[in-house]
Amino acid sequence: MINEVQALNRNGTAVLLANAFNDGLFPPNQYIDLYNRLSVPKHLMFSQGDHATAELPGALGLPNEIYSETTRWFDHYLKGQANGVDSEQPVQLSTLGGTWLHYADWNSVQAGATRYALTRPSGLIATGALSSGASNGWSHRIATGVPTLADSGVLLVSGLLQGLGQPVTTSIPLVDRNGAAVWSGPVLSSAKRLAGSPSLRVTVTPSQANVSLFAYLYNMNGLGVAQLLSHAPYSLRNATPGVATTIDLPLQATAAEIPAGNRLVLVVDTTDPRYSSASRFGGSVSFSSPAAASSRLSVPLH
Repeated sequence: MINEVQALNRNGTAVLLANAFNDGLFPPNQYIDLYNRLSVPKHLMFSQGDHATAELPGALGLPNEIYSETTRWFDHYLKGQANGVDSEQPVQLSTLGGTWLHYADWNSVQAGATRYALTRPSGLIATGALSSGASNGWSHRIATGVPTLADSGVLLVSGLLQGLGQPVTTSIPLVDRNGAAVWSGPVLSSAKRLAGSPSLRVTVTPSQANVSLFAYLYNMNGLGVAQLLSHAPYSLRNATPGVATTIDLPLQATAAEIPAGNRLVLVVDTTDPRYSSASRFGGSVSFSSPAAASSRLSVPLH
């Protein structure tokens, strides 16, 4: 990929990248990495949906932002038309609510992220807090290989439904705490807009050499019903059982409105039907937050 990027930059080729946030084949973060490496005229567009589903209306001759932007891009860079596409803000993101956001670059999307500390899950339905203050010195263990109600949905189908305004939904109170660690943020006093890639830092200690972790970020209402905003898988391979490892995990980029009165919720478990998992039933993984590497969640809220 590096050689191809260098060739594009040397040639000065204008590049338009368009994809869907929930693309199960080509996740958005790898597009962002490519976009940031380019030094040519470039645009980046993310719409809601899965692989090729966001562009289906355009293929049928119906109005479609991706098709319209592609036509304007070709008109300018191939035909030389002065249509202004080269002077527009190049990063364009469609929210779950259908609003298009415009940014000068990806750094502007990520700027001013809110950082939450993870506290120790506790209580009858064990739940930690996403806190504004530091929280160190705790540990919390879950069992591996235990299915929970937290998952990323069905490949292609869930993404298609997301593009129609129906994201993956679950009930946070019913997520099995034996197999998942859960952290809940404060009630939002005003509406927020999440745009960009959240990131998680957490220290884990597996009892087995191989384990997969799946992190999910949700938008939860007052009844505990939550819409999936983003997720990411992570596998530890050939780890030393009983030895702590700090992982930094970028979740996939997304864009969504979060109403006042709702909360952000983070769930981490060890199985997901969409993915092949290294986790095996009968093991455990402990989460902790040492002072040298405090566990935290960073969310680009605007």
